[in-house]
Amino acid sequence: MSNKKKLLCFFDYFYPAVRSGGPSISSMGFATHMSSDYSIYVFTRAYDHGMKRYLPGIVPDKWVHLKNFNVYYSSGSFVRACKHVMNEKDIDYYYLNSFFSKEFSILPLLLMKLGQVPIRPVIVAPRGELSSYALSNALHKKVYIKIFQRSLMKYIRAFHATSLHEVLDIKKNIGVCHVVEAPNLRDYGDQPGINLIQKSPGDLRIIAVSRINRIKNIDIAIRSLQTASRGRYTFHVYGFMEDHEYYNHCFNKIQLPSNVNLEYKGELKPEDVVKVIQGYHLFYSPTSTENFGHTIFESLLASRPVLISERTPWKNLESNGVGWDIPLENESSFTRKILIANSWNQNQFEAFCVKAGQLAREYTNRSQNISKYRQIFI
Repeated sequence: MSNKKKLLCFFDYFYPAVRSGGPSISSMGFATHMSSDYSIYVFTRAYDHGMKRYLPGIVPDKWVHLKNFNVYYSSGSFVRACKHVMNEKDIDYYYLNSFFSKEFSILPLLLMKLGQVPIRPVIVAPRGELSSYALSNALHKKVYIKIFQRSLMKYIRAFHATSLHEVLDIKKNIGVCHVVEAPNLRDYGDQPGINLIQKSPGDLRIIAVSRINRIKNIDIAIRSLQTASRGRYTFHVYGFMEDHEYYNHCFNKIQLPSNVNLEYKGELKPEDVVKVIQGYHLFYSPTSTENFGHTIFESLLASRPVLISERTPWKNLESNGVGWDIPLENESSFTRKILIANSWNQNQFEAFCVKAGQLAREYTNRSQNISKYRQIFI
């Protein structure tokens, strides 16, 4: 009989879900890595983001074994299902992969408060939900924080932050609490070869991989090309079309010069992202906020330089020779960096690619150690 501690993990979306982007990658990475030291049970939805049909290959409303852990894909009736999974197993810890999720964070806390399920130590991973940007113009979230502090905080053993910046966000908004910083866990696989493509001055292939919504600021990326008058530009955007109105604004309303070819290319399978990125010279993401930035990392993993906003954990990119992180308010700076990238010759492009791959390897070597996670579950 196993002596491993049992963790019941609450994830809004889980493998094989892909449309939620980074959260699905993080949740799978967490379950995969932590299963070596803990018995992992996952409670999640039977659907992908924005979809009504079941995820492919899953069996809903029962425990199924996947890799080295167990998953319960709930098709609905979340109150009943949540009570069932929390009462069925003799769990040691609850891990909530959200602060504001109604079904997968607020609900289990309320069930404990109402005495409907066993009270166990709770770990909360806000995943960027307590950042200044995420809380701006969100009165209902601030009201819930007050309720949480008064009525639910007593159940929390610790908060899990993935960066020092998130540690500060949590303490700023929650107050005095125990926060453990531990880097994102993900299934890195083998880093691909550098796979260089031809780069001539005056020709630049740019890629963005993100959900199409206002948070990702695809419109800023497109507008930055309006004044890129020198050279030729190909800008391809991949990702789930989450906001159709915003898509129409970006791809049908913003006028671009004839030397810029803009295309929306649809969704990508997660296993294809790195390979597709390698067909371009520059990854572009002027995002409003990222708790980690999985596609930014995947571009570095693909040995490609990145042009991003400064609102991510990826800092000092220019000094590291892998690209630029720029204040979002300074849109003209994005254009200037694009012009620089357009002027690269083959040797300059290759130098950026080599350093991008090196940075990805360094991060991978640092983050695969789960010792910091053991400090959470003690």
